[in-house]
Amino acid sequence: MNEVRPEGDGEIPPELVGTWEIVRYDDRERETEEWQPAFRGDMRGVVTYHRTGLWTVQVYAGPLDLYDAAYVGYFGTATLHEGVREAGVVRGNLVVDVLGASNQEALTYAGRPVEIDGDTLLIGNQLTWVREGRRLR
Repeated sequence: MNEVRPEGDGEIPPELVGTWEIVRYDDRERETEEWQPAFRGDMRGVVTYHRTGLWTVQVYAGPLDLYDAAYVGYFGTATLHEGVREAGVVRGNLVVDVLGASNQEALTYAGRPVEIDGDTLLIGNQLTWVREGRRLR
């Protein structure tokens, strides 16, 4: 894997900019457990990073029945620090629990690992959570 290096600390590097098809969105409680998909059904999604630091994630898991479809959408801003650590703010989210009952307070995060290997994007600690994308544009 190549380290993702911004042109200056706190920027989005050119190799991260673009749209990525989400091909894996898995979690587990402990490293000894099997990976579990976060969504049931036919999961499809994209993550897009803009050169300004704006990002958006859209994920849809096709319905197992009429009332069982899942959709998650959120957006925010991010920067990369120390080459491979993303820090950012979730500014809006469809799931109210993420941002609180009012959905008005931003959720901040820091230290999220990001790696790029050619057209493959890996986000997560690879121990208890992983998000994998393939470059679309």
